[in-house]
This record gives sequence, structure tokens and C-alpha cells, in this order.
Amino acid sequence: MGSPDPSRPSRKTATRPAASPGRGPAGASPANGGRAIQVRVAGYPGRSISPRLKKEPGNKRAIRKKMLTTNQMIHQSISMQRDVSFDLVYQVVRTSGRLLRASRRFFRPYGLSEAQFNVLNLLRLHPPGMIQRDLGDALLVDRSNVTGLVDRLEKLGWVRREATEGDRRAFRVVMTEAGAELMARVLPAYEAEVRRLVADLGAKRASRLLEELKHLDACIEVASLRLEQVEEKGGES
Repeated sequence: MGSPDPSRPSRKTATRPAASPGRGPAGASPANGGRAIQVRVAGYPGRSISPRLKKEPGNKRAIRKKMLTTNQMIHQSISMQRDVSFDLVYQVVRTSGRLLRASRRFFRPYGLSEAQFNVLNLLRLHPPGMIQRDLGDALLVDRSNVTGLVDRLEKLGWVRREATEGDRRAFRVVMTEAGAELMARVLPAYEAEVRRLVADLGAKRASRLLEELKHLDACIEVASLRLEQVEEKGGES
């Protein structure tokens, strides 16, 4: 048998590698049973997020919640770095979409669309009626769209076309008695709904917002004209 060689450690004295702090035994997953995920935002060095996601079966909801929180943190990180212009345009588009959906829900019980209501409201403000071309200009829609709108309203019996003197190609659109009765029912409810919609803003804040939106509208008009000129030249902006 002989005595053991002192240069070789015995099996009993052999030691395992030391465990890393907070990681448990060597080679194991993190102490909480999850895995660390390093998330870096592209183009923004120095910003990282390290959520720990549990990997146990049946815990998918918690994992989705963690990932949702991670995505929110990433978007917040990006928005801190970029120009506020993108957030402004996004918010305007989002708000206009919300208003459009709300208006559809409001007008649906009356069998109206928002565009049809706008036509009837303009005719209400112009009792003698309006030339169809002028109606399209006021609504900011092209001639084919306004023709379709008036066609549908005429079939519903809410407007009628009348020939104009001196120009047989132009028609005057006039609201009928049935259209006036419809507006008498819709308009008070519409005005009340709009007031409820912006009530929390307060008068001063609503006035400031209106002025800012008018200014933004003018800026967009200038940009649109510039893009039209570029398009006509066949170039890029």
C-alpha cells in the first residue's frame, strides 16, 4: 500500500472552486433561480437594464410583465435622448385618432358619419346653401370626396342640389327640412359632449391650447406646400 504521495492531494482534501457571491454553487444560475439579461439601447451607450426573469414553468405571466417593464424603460431611455418634436407629432396623431373614434361612437346612433355632420353643419351656417365646390374647399376634401358625401346625404333626404343661375355645371347644395330637423336633435347633444370632453382643461388652458394648435396647423401647411413643390420637381426633401 505505501504512504500517500504528499505532492498529490487526496480525494478527501480536494476542494471545489469557490462559489461566486450571490450565485450559489459554481456554475449554477443566479440565487433567485433566474438569469440576468443585459439590454442595451442601440445608439445610446452607457444605458443598460438588467432584469432578472424567473424560469420556472407556469410563470409566463410574470415573465411578460418583466419584459413589458423592460420595454417601457427602453422607450423612456430613447425619448430622453431624442428631440421632443417626435413626441409632439406622435401625441397629436394619437389624440386625433382618439377624437375620431369618440366621434364615430357619438354619431353612430344618429346614422351619421363625422364627415356628413360637418357638411350639414356648414349648410346650417349658410342657410342659402353652398356651391358644391366651395363646400369641398371648406371641408378640405377633394371634389370626388365631396361629390360622394353629397350623393349619400341626398339619398338620405337631408340635402338637395339646386342648379345655379349662369353656370349649369355648378350646383348649390341646400339642407332640406328633414336635414334641419336632424341637426336640431344632434347639435345640442354634440355641443354638450364636446364641453364634457374638454371640461377638465379649464377656459384659460383650452384657449392656450387652441392658439398653439392653430400655430402648429400653420407650420404643417407651410411644410405641406414645400413637400408639394419638391414632389412637382421629382426630387427628395
